[in-house]
Amino acid sequence: MFIYQTFTKGLFLRGYIMTCEYLKGLMKDPNNIVVDVRTPYEYQQARIDGAMLIPLHELPNSVEHLRDKNVYLYCRSGARSGQGAAWLNAQGIKATNIGGLTNFMGCLAY
Repeated sequence: MFIYQTFTKGLFLRGYIMTCEYLKGLMKDPNNIVVDVRTPYEYQQARIDGAMLIPLHELPNSVEHLRDKNVYLYCRSGARSGQGAAWLNAQGIKATNIGGLTNFMGCLAY
């Protein structure tokens, strides 16, 4: 189970604060991928810059693309990304729910 606390400067994740700067650093590593599991409409409105859109219902079609990656998922609130991370972990893919979009307001593209 993924447990997190929101702070003013980022997300507390497994012993460290997940800030925009930390997230951008993760995204520089080709072994990591940040996935937005919201709808295409939501993604168009705002997204983490550099994130890949894979709506939650399409995750089963993307398993092979994600298999050898460290996958970091987010949505609006963290609920859908939690479901997606749990499902991917059950498929043997290393996936982490990084929560809701509001945790990363400084990372957004519009």
